[in-house]
Amino acid sequence: MRVAKMPYLQVVKGKYRVRMVVPPELQPIIGKANLTKWLGTGNEPEANRLSVPWIAKFQETIDKAAGRTTVLEELRRLDMLSYPEFIQQAPTVLTNLDKPLNGWLYDIVGKPAGMAKTELITFDFIIEKWAANTNAPKRGKQDKTTKANRFAAWLGHNDMAKVTFEECRDYRDSLVKEAKDGKMSFTSAKQHMKHLKALFAFACDDIHIPADPMARVKLRFGGDGKKPADLTRGDRRLILTLARESGNPAIYWLNWLGSFEGARLCELAEADTRDIVMQDGIWIIGVKRVIRIAEQGAKTTRSPRDLPLHSAVLDAKPKFFDYVDYVKDKFGEGPLFPQFNLDGYGRRNGPAGSLISNWFRSVVLPTGKIAEKKSFESHRHTAISCVRNTLTPDGHPAVKPDVERYLFGHAPADVHARYGEQWTKTLKTAIENIPDPFL
Repeated sequence: MRVAKMPYLQVVKGKYRVRMVVPPELQPIIGKANLTKWLGTGNEPEANRLSVPWIAKFQETIDKAAGRTTVLEELRRLDMLSYPEFIQQAPTVLTNLDKPLNGWLYDIVGKPAGMAKTELITFDFIIEKWAANTNAPKRGKQDKTTKANRFAAWLGHNDMAKVTFEECRDYRDSLVKEAKDGKMSFTSAKQHMKHLKALFAFACDDIHIPADPMARVKLRFGGDGKKPADLTRGDRRLILTLARESGNPAIYWLNWLGSFEGARLCELAEADTRDIVMQDGIWIIGVKRVIRIAEQGAKTTRSPRDLPLHSAVLDAKPKFFDYVDYVKDKFGEGPLFPQFNLDGYGRRNGPAGSLISNWFRSVVLPTGKIAEKKSFESHRHTAISCVRNTLTPDGHPAVKPDVERYLFGHAPADVHARYGEQWTKTLKTAIENIPDPFL
C-alpha cells in the first residue's frame, strides 16, 4: 500500500526536501521567505520519516514569530492608551502575553535586571553542531573556525544570537575594503562571507538563533582578474613537454592527467591505483569515495564519477601503466601518488598543490611564453572549453550538456540515465574532444 506523502515535501533533482513558506508579515522577524531542509534521500518513505521533526520545528518557528507579532500589536495598543487606562490594563495584558511566548515578551520590553540572563550561542558550539550534521572533514571545521574567530574579534564578542544584520553588512563592507586595498584577494573575501553565511543559516535552521542576520547580506564582491585563462595549443604543448622532461613522475602525470581528463588537482592527488579499472572494454579512472578515508572525500556530492582515460594518456611515453605498475610493485595497491605524504588534514592535496605551484612558478612561467594568469587550474578550464565548444559538421554541440557536466563533476541540470555500456562509450567519445597538442 502506498504511503501518502507528507505535506511540505518537495523533490528537487531527485532528492527530497522540506520547504515551508513563511507568511509575508512574519518574514522580517524570521529573516527568511521560506524554511528549507534537505533530507539527502530520494526514497519517499524515508523522506516522510525524516521530515516529521523538521516540519514540527519549522511550524514552531512560525508560531513563535506569529506570537511575537501579536505582542507588538498589543504593545502598540497599550501605547495609545491614556495613563489611567495604561495603569489599569497593562499588567494583565503583559502577563497574559508572556505566558504562551515563553519569555519572548522580554525580548521586546526588556527583562528586569535580576532576570536579564540570555543563553550564549558561541561560534564554536555551532561549528561543532554543523560538523556533526554534515560529516565535515577536519579542514572544513578549521576553515569555519578561522573565519568565525576573525568575525568574533571584529564584533568584540562570541555570541551569534546577539549579531545584527547591520553588523553583518558592515563586516562585509570591511572585507570589500581590505580586498580593494590589496590586503586580501576578492576571492578570499567572498569565501570568508560564504563560510559565515553557512554557519548562521545552519544555526537558524536548527533554531539555535531566532533569525538569520546574514540572510539579507548580499555578496557584492568584484573580481580581481585572477580567474585562470584557457591554454592555447602552444601553451599545452610547452607545459606537457616541460612536465615530461622534469624527471619527476608526479609532475609529469599530474599535468598530463589534468590536461586530458580535466580533473581537479585534489581529485588526481587523492587517486588510488584501485580507481583504475577496465569498464565495458574502456580504461577508466574512477573519482570515488569508496576507498578513501573521510578526509579524502570528493569535492562535492556530484564529483564522484568515472573518467575514461584519454588516448593521449594511454599513448604517452613513458607509458602511464608502466608508472601504475611501478607504484603497485613498490608500494602495493593504494595511493597513485604515494610520494606525497599525508598533511595535517589526512590528505595529499596540500603537498601536491605546493609541488605543482612551485614548479609552475619556477619552471613554466620563467620561459616567458605563458601568461601569468595561467596556472595548473587552466588545464581544467581548457578541457571544459574544448568539450563544450566542439561542434559537429552541422553546427550542433558534439557533446550534450549533461554529459559535459558529468565528466567535470558538476551538478546535472536534470535527471538522466548514466548506466550501461553505451554510457561509458559516450563518455569516451566526449573526452576525446580534448585535442592532443602534439598531433
